Amino acid sequence: PWFANAGVRSYALSVRNREGSRQLTAEQYRTTGIEHYVQAIRAVQGWIGGPVVLIGHSLGGLMVQKAA
Repeated sequence: PWFANAGVRSYALSVRNREGSRQLTAEQYRTTGIEHYVQAIRAVQGWIGGPVVLIGHSLGGLMVQKAA
């Protein structure tokens, strides 16, 4: 919200099985790896269609490092 309030076009990715995203079955969740989250980030980057700044915390930090 801070960046958006400052006038910076901002997006928040809700990763699978989290609030606001697609819910997975227990089996799907067990077989989800970090590469699946990275693919989701790259898909959003493609949708945005330009340079992006990635910000993540905790697991999100690992996700954005691998996506970068």
